Amino acid sequence: MKVKIFNTENVPLVRKRTPTINLNYKSGLVSINKTSSELMGLKEGDGIEFAQNEEEPESWYIFKSKSAAAFVLREDMGRFMTNNSGIVRRILDSVNIGPTCSPRIALEPEKINKVD
Repeated sequence: MKVKIFNTENVPLVRKRTPTINLNYKSGLVSINKTSSELMGLKEGDGIEFAQNEEEPESWYIFKSKSAAAFVLREDMGRFMTNNSGIVRRILDSVNIGPTCSPRIALEPEKINKVD
């Protein structure tokens, strides 16, 4: 039998700089990677909110918010996080994905009109 060994010497670590947000159904963790946080201009203590397109319920939006009701972010090594199992479960249930997912975010912001 001939085998090929794979380890850290012959398989380099590839880090993608793709802006993503990780969602964990069980813990309710929302984790925004460094690339995303830089695009959004986030800092510790900032707030974020989510919006769902009611006509296309699988379409979700995230935005920085100064609202007192926003989810407050904490920082860990350039990533920003908040926990809320309610919003994570709504998002993942609406797109039929679980228990975790890492959707990409757009490089350019999309302007939407806020509807209450």
